[in-house]
Amino acid sequence: MVLIARSLGLPGSVGALQANFGTPQETGVLDLQNQIEAYNNQITLNNQTIQNNLTSIPGTLEEIAALSTQATTLNAQATTLEAVVSTLNNQITELTTQLEDTTLTEVEIATTQTEITNLNDQLNTTSAELNNTQTEIVNVETQTTTLNAEVGTLETEIATLETEIANLATGVITTEAELTTTVESVNIGQRNSDWTSINLDTNNDGIIDDNDIL
Repeated sequence: MVLIARSLGLPGSVGALQANFGTPQETGVLDLQNQIEAYNNQITLNNQTIQNNLTSIPGTLEEIAALSTQATTLNAQATTLEAVVSTLNNQITELTTQLEDTTLTEVEIATTQTEITNLNDQLNTTSAELNNTQTEIVNVETQTTTLNAEVGTLETEIATLETEIANLATGVITTEAELTTTVESVNIGQRNSDWTSINLDTNNDGIIDDNDIL
């Protein structure tokens, strides 16, 4: 281990101390360091996700607001078209009733039938417009529901990640305390404790041997 330490430009004492008192792998120091790093990495990832969500939400809310405005316009159009359809139906009914008058001349009957035909054409056109408008309303409502669900999902994820960050931060504090205690127990005496955390397994094969000499 002394040769490995020296090949890394470290004092030979680092290898000697680890040979006598344990490597970071053997003492658990490395595991604790890795755990702290994992906690901190996850905290960073969670914060990035939270920031991404916070960036996305305003844009989605703007889309919802635009859809709300569109829905208001479409509902107003639908109300107007429904009124027109009702009026046309009433006019057709009235003219149809007039045809029952036996005193009407053939000319009057023909004129009334033509009016009814024209009104039916208008009714069909207006009904089609109404159906299209109602379909648009349903589509807008569906889009709004989907976007509201997206916002809800993002907000829920933010809350979950914030809770997880708090737990991770607690984990960091607890593990750092455990690391300090472990280092103190390994580093007997008043010497510098840096040697306790130096990883001499340069090739990361889990074994510290001559293959780690650089």
